[in-house]
Amino acid sequence: MKILYIIHDNRKGGAAVSFLATIKGVSKEHEVFVLMPHKKGYIPNELDRLGIWHKNAHYFWWEIAKVGNPCLDAVRFFLYKMLNVYNHIEARRLAKLIRKLGIDIIHSNSSTINIGNLISEITGVPHVWHLRELGEQDFRLSPVMRGDSIKSVLSHGRSDYIAISKYVTDYYSSIIENAKIVVFGESTSMYGISEGLVSNIDETFKNIYQIYNGIDPSYNYRKKESDYNLDSLIFLISGNYCEEKGQIDVAHAAGLLIKKGVTNFKVYMAGRGDFAEVKRYIAKFDATGADAESADDAIPGRTIASADDVAPGSRSDVKPFLSDHIVFCGLVDDMLSLRRKCDVEIVASRTEAFGRVTVEAMRASNPVIGSAAGGTTELIEDGVTGFLYEYKDNEALAERRERFIDDPALARVMGQKAYEWAADRFTGEENVAGILAVYEEIAQSHRA
Repeated sequence: MKILYIIHDNRKGGAAVSFLATIKGVSKEHEVFVLMPHKKGYIPNELDRLGIWHKNAHYFWWEIAKVGNPCLDAVRFFLYKMLNVYNHIEARRLAKLIRKLGIDIIHSNSSTINIGNLISEITGVPHVWHLRELGEQDFRLSPVMRGDSIKSVLSHGRSDYIAISKYVTDYYSSIIENAKIVVFGESTSMYGISEGLVSNIDETFKNIYQIYNGIDPSYNYRKKESDYNLDSLIFLISGNYCEEKGQIDVAHAAGLLIKKGVTNFKVYMAGRGDFAEVKRYIAKFDATGADAESADDAIPGRTIASADDVAPGSRSDVKPFLSDHIVFCGLVDDMLSLRRKCDVEIVASRTEAFGRVTVEAMRASNPVIGSAAGGTTELIEDGVTGFLYEYKDNEALAERRERFIDDPALARVMGQKAYEWAADRFTGEENVAGILAVYEEIAQSHRA
């Protein structure tokens, strides 16, 4: 079987890492091809290393995020409207390539791109949409074309879907027209996968297959008791900076702890971005001592000091300084090495479609404090492998962190339980097996 994968972003991220693992696994049994929106980046470098055929093409997202500047947003949306018109031209050009290559299935990596669906309509080649995100909730994405919506775009044509968690499955099954959740036989595991798919699928429905991401065992590390820091805990939040990921909330909760006199901790922040809002909040806290106001003061447009405006010598004489407790790590390639130095991880997102970071943390023997939203609630057993709290409740976030600070051994106990729970779940083998079963079912239905 020949599978064409269409990537939505060349940069390194959770979706890219997960998709590469799938491609690598599938390529052991089938011939794979990859289309990308750019020539350079993490994805093409990895595909070159793996020896997998790839080609860049000119296609664009059908939904984008607003930047908050009305004039700039108007220009950006106008340009993307033109680019989305071009998507239809590019789809016709790529359709010729797909026919020449003899592609059997087209698999798009994200709901943010519709080029795969457009090609499928032209060629009749079956299309699979991998639902990895909730565009509006996760990234505040808005349709570029008037009249488009997540319902109209994803329901158009005849695609099947793979959803990466129960949360995502339930969300899209209520949006996509004629959606039907497909169960993999008698489910005894979290995956719901056993031997074979259900038979006699009604083709009048659009099938949503629930298959969790696979995570490579190289992320596994079972810590020894001596690996945990007992005197001063290290908390880690990882992910590219954006408001929805909650880095500013983590900083604010750290400030609340310092106000209480709790200082035996550090917070590592890893990921792309300038973290400007966090740095502004830290600068204000350090300039005013323990009387700094809420994180709301750190949002753009407020007349507050920036990190650059507050020189070290102008910091308040009242110690401790928040800047002494937060470390910016930048983009980290070797996350496992960083995780081995940390004790507890924080997932403060507005929502997570799955929660790859949560599973990676648990695989590294770190308990997780997570906001009770989205797929995170499927992964953390509250009070056993970590703690849940309500998103944006920074006092509750500070309180959960203080529990670990007051009882450092709790990080070890919960971390070991987290490792035991996650180590054998979400394997790459299960992920690839499920996806191959979907391909086979689609191929059989298409031949029929």
